[in-house]
Amino acid sequence: MKINFYLPGVFLRIIGGYKMVYQYANYLCKNGYDVCIYYDGKDGKNGKKIPKSVALLLRKIIVLFTPKWFKLDKSIKKVVVNNFDERLVRNADISVATAYETAKYVYDFPINKGVKVYFIQGYEKWGGTTDADLKNSYNLGMNNIVISKWLKKIVDESSNSDSKLISNGIDLNKFKIINSIENRKNHSIALLYHKAKVKGSIYGLSAIYKLKEKYPDMDCSIYGSPKRPKDLPSWIKYTRNASEDEVINILNNSAVFLCSSLSEGFGLPGMEAMACGCTLVTTNCQGIMEYANNNNALISEISNVDSLVSNVKYLFDNNEKRIEIAKIGNKSISEKGLNKSLVEFEKYIRSLLGEENED
Repeated sequence: MKINFYLPGVFLRIIGGYKMVYQYANYLCKNGYDVCIYYDGKDGKNGKKIPKSVALLLRKIIVLFTPKWFKLDKSIKKVVVNNFDERLVRNADISVATAYETAKYVYDFPINKGVKVYFIQGYEKWGGTTDADLKNSYNLGMNNIVISKWLKKIVDESSNSDSKLISNGIDLNKFKIINSIENRKNHSIALLYHKAKVKGSIYGLSAIYKLKEKYPDMDCSIYGSPKRPKDLPSWIKYTRNASEDEVINILNNSAVFLCSSLSEGFGLPGMEAMACGCTLVTTNCQGIMEYANNNNALISEISNVDSLVSNVKYLFDNNEKRIEIAKIGNKSISEKGLNKSLVEFEKYIRSLLGEENED
């Protein structure tokens, strides 16, 4: 069976949505599928006004060596095309749009490109995209897959058919406790840094600065794709483009993981942190509430630095409670393994071809 995935562009940085696509691609490839990932070569900025033809060529070269942050099966084909011109895309049994930018192309593909699937991983209202644009894309008549309950509600209200909910999962064979929860420095915290406003890093950093004033001995580890911010204090350890192993190490040496996002489609980093034994302090944004609650995490108000600080202080001042919540969180994540998502994804696409009936 041939399955094509369509990603909106070629990027060197770690992107959660790409990670999920790569994990599904690997699983399907392992199970005997002929998988091809197409990247839109026109997307992205030409920093020094490079001619479009040259930029396209460079992206075709770059994609040969990416992603460096994820081990993609070598049998998977990777192709960069311009605007997803149907003449440049092979025939397939299934075509999967992975973002709003790719949905319009997949929708227009002829029938020989396969059954059309729209993999919706977030409410992508950025880059000039409007509510109407998104809701219209959900009602194109493709087979919609969503990763969270809150997205399902929005998508189903905008569509004439129900979407398929397949929640994200993480590889619990990798993301696990290596350094015991009890053995961690109580005044230690980790944060994922991102430039996008929706990630709320400005609030997370502000909280960390306030905490450092209260707890001078606090250790802080931050990881992210951007270059280290110039104004980041020297006492903060920053790891750029952290590998999976580096992320696992950071999380296993931190007592608290801080999530200051304004919105998340699902919020994989928080789940990864809980699996590695961190106590999660998070905003009550949609997506993260798919797995976080008042029993397994401390919930803060969105865009509220004082709320974040207060919750972390509570854990820093009550080590036994920090350990207790971390253990509850870790146990709750034990049911969120990636394999369940992988199996469900394959089962669903096979059902679209009439090869397997859903339960």
